[in-house]
Formats: sequence, structure tokens, C-alpha cells
Amino acid sequence: RMLTNVLLVNDLDIKKTIESYNLKDKIDKDRLKLRTECAKNWITLYAPDEFKFEIQEKAPKDISLDKKQKQALKQVAKILDKIKDDKELHNKFYEICTELDLEIKDFFKAAYLTLIKKEKGPRLASFILTIGKAKVKDRSEERRVGKECRSRWSPDH
Repeated sequence: RMLTNVLLVNDLDIKKTIESYNLKDKIDKDRLKLRTECAKNWITLYAPDEFKFEIQEKAPKDISLDKKQKQALKQVAKILDKIKDDKELHNKFYEICTELDLEIKDFFKAAYLTLIKKEKGPRLASFILTIGKAKVKDRSEERRVGKECRSRWSPDH
């Protein structure tokens, strides 16, 4: 499953997927290439829709998040640089939701809708780390566009 997620994060690009593993040994690269080709074939021909996703470059405009969901996503973005692994990040999700009195299921739904425009997805903590902290964090930072300020993490600015 992890390989299919990495492949989908890299837009089914086999070369990018292999590079993301930073392998040095040619034999390991060749094995990974074969497995990646098989995974791509499975995704394109046989995978059910719940296994497929596309990373959204910008938060979809047709989703609506409440104030607590937006706050939680922004807080996650603020702490990403300090996170060492997926277990720590997973625990932080619960801490943030408890602090904001936000149901954890509502947090996960907001994160998935924002990242892949689906209500469910891969294990969120490891998924965020696979996508890349910088890319996910970038969604929450305010960007100046002319005179208007918008947040790419939250669709409702």
C-alpha cells in the first residue's frame, strides 16, 4: 500500500517514485522499478476508487470547512517542522482536536477533503510525511495575490 501511495503522490511517475526512496544500490533500484511498474498497472487497471487519489495543488473551492476544522489544520501546519515521525504527528492530531473540542473524525475529513478531495484516505500522519512537510505546510501559509490574501490550506479564506 505504501508504494501505491508514493506512486500516486508522484502522479504515477515511476522515475520520481523511485527517486523518492533515495536508493543507492542498482539491484535495489531495479527491484523497486519492477514493483513500481506492477503497482502502477494495478492502480490504473484494477484498483477500486477508494485506493485512488490525486493531490490537490490548491484547496478545492467547493468544500466547506468550519472554524474549528480550519484552526486544527493551521495548527498542524505550524508544528510540522518539529515532528520526527508519523506516530508523533498522529498523537498531535488528537491533542489539537482535544484542545479545540473538535471531533477527530471531522478533523480527518477536513484534512482529506483539502488534500485529495475525498472524505477518507491513507493513514493521515504517514500520508502527510509522504507528501512532504513543506508541501502540506505551504497550503496553510497565507499567500499574497494582489491585494487579496488567501489561504491554500483552507478553501474559505
